Amino acid sequence: MVTGIHPKEKIDPGKYNRLIKKATALSPEDRFQNVFELKKEFVKINKKHEASAIRLIPGFRSKTAWKMITAGLFYFMLVAMAFSSVGESANTVVGLIDGILFLGFVFSVIALFFYGRRRFQLPLLTHDNFFVCIFGYLAYILLLIIVYGLLLDVLQIFI
Repeated sequence: MVTGIHPKEKIDPGKYNRLIKKATALSPEDRFQNVFELKKEFVKINKKHEASAIRLIPGFRSKTAWKMITAGLFYFMLVAMAFSSVGESANTVVGLIDGILFLGFVFSVIALFFYGRRRFQLPLLTHDNFFVCIFGYLAYILLLIIVYGLLLDVLQIFI
């Protein structure tokens, strides 16, 4: 029961309205024929809601013009910074790979702050204590810095 009341008295007006009506229909032909059909419809209803949140990157979710312009400039500057050192090194392949690694590092930090708590469910970030969460963010950033440094060392050894 979604509403806490029997479906005869009140049906949920939300997104499950059609699902509840079909599941509780009097005629067997109008109901779901098996549980798999019900599950398929349930997943389809919930998937529509989740897909919209995954598609849009930060800065473009609210569809506010100034936020989209700011985010677009920020992302452009990140890519420009990442690849600005390509021509400086003697080996342009090393500079290019270094730029790609730096870009991956920056986007990993952004993903940690925007998705770490809700989507990834990382330990220390889902804790109720605020200071434990701050410690978790710092620990994960330190881990990302270490991984980035190790990848740069491996890059310099092999190339």
